[in-house]
Amino acid sequence: NSPCPYLPEAPPAANYRILRESGAPGSHSFYQSALRYTQYLWIHGLPARAILALCRGLYAAEETSLKSAATCPYQAYLWMIKFPDPVGFLGNPRISFQHQTIRMPLHSTALKRCRAHALWLLTLSARPDFPADPDELEPDKKVDPLRCDLAKWAGNEETLRFLNAVQING
Repeated sequence: NSPCPYLPEAPPAANYRILRESGAPGSHSFYQSALRYTQYLWIHGLPARAILALCRGLYAAEETSLKSAATCPYQAYLWMIKFPDPVGFLGNPRISFQHQTIRMPLHSTALKRCRAHALWLLTLSARPDFPADPDELEPDKKVDPLRCDLAKWAGNEETLRFLNAVQING
């Protein structure tokens, strides 16, 4: 695959250990390593695993990590689901994020739940061809409540980047 233009350059070789060796989850170095590992997986034709790596970094990131990071993953995520590898397994991210949004453990932070909801909304808008899980209720499809929650828990910069990704998608 060609590299995702919204992710940092991939290392020449990588595996899951890159995350263990990059610092504490929530640190800026962990977040950046997760994005580089995402790019590595993407380039090597593993789109579903790339999305998992992206989420691992996003869910672990403290709000300060995203404020200081040049890359916010919403546009990268949109790009990956719009231009998936025709050979690699993408799965159905709509169902995955539908479940994460609904079933996120109560001990998870509100910010983590907001980010799962944001990724679900982006999936829904970019790939309406992905079916929902018919056995589960879908979360609220309105952007406005989520925008308020992201602004409250993540800050204005991440909220603007999310809204920009929604607008880019149309």
